[in-house]
Amino acid sequence: MAALPLLAAVVAVRFAFRTAQEEADPFVWGLLELGVEAMWVPIRNYLALTVLGFTVLLLTLLFIWIASRWPPRPTGVGVAGPSASL
Repeated sequence: MAALPLLAAVVAVRFAFRTAQEEADPFVWGLLELGVEAMWVPIRNYLALTVLGFTVLLLTLLFIWIASRWPPRPTGVGVAGPSASL
């Protein structure tokens, strides 16, 4: 979840580079193209972290659901505990 705002910010920066690229001279256009291409690295990283975070979240919810459906353990009726041997 923490990677979502960063992912949105990086996509916005890439979009801003792409928009500014349309009205630039050839030299500035080339520099902006480099910036647009360089934005794929953080986009890829934050996307991977987002997918990993949602996977962990879904697995946690699945384990909580499985634990809630598990039958309760016996409360110790008829089971000798450590105090029974004294």
